Amino acid sequence: MARLKMAHKPVPQLDGTTRTRLCHRWLAAACQLTRMRIIMATQVRQALAAGLNREEAVLSVEQTQLEVENLAAAVQEVAHEAEQQRLTLPIETLSSQGELDALDRDILVLAVAPHVDVDIRDAIARFNDNLLANYVDVRLCLEFLVQDPVDRLAVRGRFAPDAGLRRARLVSLERARDGSDNLLSQEVLPAPRAMQLLLGEQGLLDTSMSGLATFLNPEVALHDVVLPADALGPMLSLLEQHVRRQGLRAGSAALALPHGLVVEISGPPGTGKTMLVHGLGHHLGRALLEVDAGRLNDLPEDALRKNLYSTLDQARLGDAIVVLDGVDTLLAKGSARVDTVQDLLHNHPGITILTSRDTGNLDMNLDRFVVQRLMLETPDSVLRRRIFELHLPQGVRFADDCDVPALAGQFTFPGALIRNAMQVAVNRAYARDPDHPVITEDILNKACHEQIRASLDEYAVRRKVGLTLADLIVPGETSDDIQELFTAAKHRGHVLHQWGFSTKMSTGKGLVALFSGDPGTGKTLCASILANEMDQQLFQIAIPRVVSKWIGETEKNIEKIFETARAAHGILLFDEADSLFASRTKVDSSVDRYSNMATNMLLQEIENFEGIVILTTNLEKNIDKAFQRRIGFKIHFPFPEAQFRARIWQTLLPRSCPVDGAMDWELLGERFELSGGHIKNAVLRGAYQAAAEDSPVCFKHLEFAARQECKNAGKVFRASGYDDGF
Repeated sequence: MARLKMAHKPVPQLDGTTRTRLCHRWLAAACQLTRMRIIMATQVRQALAAGLNREEAVLSVEQTQLEVENLAAAVQEVAHEAEQQRLTLPIETLSSQGELDALDRDILVLAVAPHVDVDIRDAIARFNDNLLANYVDVRLCLEFLVQDPVDRLAVRGRFAPDAGLRRARLVSLERARDGSDNLLSQEVLPAPRAMQLLLGEQGLLDTSMSGLATFLNPEVALHDVVLPADALGPMLSLLEQHVRRQGLRAGSAALALPHGLVVEISGPPGTGKTMLVHGLGHHLGRALLEVDAGRLNDLPEDALRKNLYSTLDQARLGDAIVVLDGVDTLLAKGSARVDTVQDLLHNHPGITILTSRDTGNLDMNLDRFVVQRLMLETPDSVLRRRIFELHLPQGVRFADDCDVPALAGQFTFPGALIRNAMQVAVNRAYARDPDHPVITEDILNKACHEQIRASLDEYAVRRKVGLTLADLIVPGETSDDIQELFTAAKHRGHVLHQWGFSTKMSTGKGLVALFSGDPGTGKTLCASILANEMDQQLFQIAIPRVVSKWIGETEKNIEKIFETARAAHGILLFDEADSLFASRTKVDSSVDRYSNMATNMLLQEIENFEGIVILTTNLEKNIDKAFQRRIGFKIHFPFPEAQFRARIWQTLLPRSCPVDGAMDWELLGERFELSGGHIKNAVLRGAYQAAAEDSPVCFKHLEFAARQECKNAGKVFRASGYDDGF
C-alpha cells in the first residue's frame, strides 16, 4: 500500500515530563486560588456577622483580595505558558467534552480541590463553621460560588442528571452523610478519570477496568500495513472526514449527522485486524482504548454498563478511539447485549472500531449503527511476499537460493503466521552465523511448516513415506505422466504467482489428478511420494467419515475438509473416489436431491481449491462428467507385467535385509501375477518365515508367500520345481 497523506499536520509533542509538570502547576495554582477564595468568603461572612455592611466587609479583606488576584494571575500565567508550548490543558479538554461554562469549571475544580490541596478541607470547615463539614456538597457550591439567592435556585439545575457535569460523568453526587435525600446535602465527587486527566495522567484506567482494557499510543505506521490496493480507501476517507467534522461547532449542517462513528473490521485470525487498527490510530493522531469484548461479555449486565460507560468516558476525555476487540460473542446473533451496546454507543461523539472474525455471525441490528465494514482476507501471494520482506530485520538477508515468491505462493498464510515464521527463521539464521545471518530456503521452508496447526484427523488419515519417485515401478508411459504431474506441482507457484497466471484465473488454480487402475497398482503410493517430494502432508480422506445420513451434514463435512486443507497446506487424497464423485442422477426422490447437492458442493470446492487434489478409482467411468472436465491430469496405472513385477519384488526388499544371492527375481515375476500391493504383502510374509529360521530371505520363502497371497486373492499361479520346505 502506498504511503498515505496524513489527515492533518502533526503537532510537535511535548515530552511526558514537561507536559505533566505543566498540568501539575496549573492544578496546584487553581486549587490554591480556590482555597484562598474560600478563605476570603469566610472572612467576608465573619465581617458581616460582626455588623459591617457588604461594602465595609469587602474592604476589610483587601489583603486577601490581593492574594486572590496574584493567584489568579499565576493560573493565567501557566495557561499562557501551556498555550505557547501548544499544550491543551486538561481543564480545556474537559470543558470542551462536557460543554462546560465558567461556573461548571469552578464547580469541577472545587470538587477536585479536597483531593489535591491538603489545606482546603480546613478552609471549607471554617466556611461552614463546622469542623465535620469539611467536604464539598451542593450547598457549599451554591453558597460559595453564587451570591444572589435567586441565582442559587437556578444553579441547582447544574446538578441535574442531564446537566453538563453529570451528563459527561465528570462529577457524581453521593447521598448525604446524614442519610437524607436533600440535594443540598449531597456530596459532590469528581470522577476518577477527570482527576487523572487534570493531573496529566494520560492512559490510566479505572481500577475496575484492570485486565479488561488497555490505553496505548499506536506506533504502527499505516503505510506498513499490507492490504490490497484501494481496500482501505473508503474507510480511511470516512475516518479522516469524521476527525475534521469533530471540530465543527453547533449550528453547522454537518452536525445534523450523528456525532459518533462506528465501523467494523472483520477477518480470520492473523489477517491484520489489530495491526490495521493501530495503523489507523497512528494515522489519525489518536490514542487507542482497546477493550476485550469477550471478557466484557462475561460480566453481569450492571458491570457491563458500568465498564462500557467508563470506557466511553475515558476515550472521550483522552480523545481516544474506542476499540471493541473480538465482538463475536458480545454482539452475536440474538445476543441480549446488542441493544445495551448500541444504546451506550449512540451518544458517544468519538470513533468506535469493532473487530470480529466473521461479520456474518453478528446480529443484524448492528446495521443500524455500524456505518461501514471492511472485511480482511488472507493476503494473496504478492502481498504475502511483501509481508515476508517487511519482517526482515536490518542486518539479515535472504540467501540467493531462497525463493521467497515461491514460498509466498506455496504457504497461504495470514500476516501473523508469516511474522511467526520469520521470527523463527531469523533466530535460526543468527544461531547458524551470528555475524552474518542469512535466511536460506531450507530455514524459511521449515519455519513455515512449523506454523501449520490445522488438522484433518477427524476425516482423514495422515500418510508419510520415505520413498522417492525411483521407488515407484511403473511402465514408461505412466512414468512420463507422473513426471509431468510432479513438474507441474513443483513449478505451480512460480507460474501462478511470479508469471502472473493467477491474475488471469478466478478459479481452477489448483491441481486435480485422477489415478485409475486395479487395486495395488501404486496409486496411493504415488500420491504419498508426491507429497514427500513436495514436502507437504498427505491427507487420505476416509469417505465413510465424510458421508452422513443426516441432511446437510455431508456438505458441511466437505466444506470443512477443504477449509482445513487450505490452512494445513496439505494434499488431499480421495481414495476410491468413485463412491463420492459419482455421476449425478435424475431427481426422483429427496435422497437423489440431497445426493446431488453433495456432488455439487464437491464441484464447487474443488474449483476454488488452490492446492493439490488426487482422486483414485478402479471405476473411472463412474466419475461424474463435470469432475472429468476439472481433472487436469489423468494417469492410468496398469497391472504390472512380469518384468515390472520382478523389479517390484527386488525393490521392496530393503538393503539391510539379508537376501540369498541366488534369488531368481525374474522367475518370481513370471510365475506370480500379483500387483504391487500383493507383492508387498508377500515380501513381508516371506521375511517373517526367514526370520523364524534365522536365515537370509531365499526363493523358497518368497515363493511360499506368493502362493499364499495368490490363494487369498483367488489367483492362479504356475507350479514350480522348487522344494519350498514348508
